Amino acid sequence: MLQPDGKIVTGGGTGTQTDFVVVRQMPSGLLDSTFDGDGKVRTDFGGVQRIHGLVVQSNGRIVGAGTTGGSTGSGDFALARYRSDGSLDVSFGGDGFVTTDFGGNETGWDIALQQDGKLVVVGGSPGGASDFLLARYNPDGSLDDTFGDDGRVNDDFGATEHAFAVVVQSDGRIVAAGKRRVAELRARSLQLRWIIRRELRWRRRGTRRLRRGRAGDGSRDSK
Repeated sequence: MLQPDGKIVTGGGTGTQTDFVVVRQMPSGLLDSTFDGDGKVRTDFGGVQRIHGLVVQSNGRIVGAGTTGGSTGSGDFALARYRSDGSLDVSFGGDGFVTTDFGGNETGWDIALQQDGKLVVVGGSPGGASDFLLARYNPDGSLDDTFGDDGRVNDDFGATEHAFAVVVQSDGRIVAAGKRRVAELRARSLQLRWIIRRELRWRRRGTRRLRRGRAGDGSRDSK
């Protein structure tokens, strides 16, 4: 993510995915020492954590979105906001950190900033059945209850879906992109191909037997 002043902000996690990690660099690529002293911030909120998307707000504050969970299979959307000096912004969610549960194991994959300061996060559920998941937050980190069901949207397109990217258009409409896995349709396609091949083999055998039949009979030899 590129700040208006040319500084570069990246986010992720540690090797064990136990912390939110944010790094800020100067345009030259050197670490920015004005960001938490050494250009790097690690934040442990407990459990498995990782940042997947970042936005920089007009006031210079950085919002990271990703996942957090106590154990495998219990992840939630997670957001953290940092001040320009790298400290947590406690005006966001009360302690600088917000989580949102959709009732399963969820990961936030991307985040977008609306013109009114609201934040949109999209994601899905890794490793299992999933729908397009979206959540919208007010600038203070609270869920926007004017969006979907108390700030959350769960869209099922009839298969296993994940939303990996999001943009907000100039008219305020939200566009989410991702993938849809249709294993059942693939199985039906394979079954159809098997039926066609079997039918072709049967026809070829029938043609050969017809040629071996009695001259002028026109019947297929069933022997």
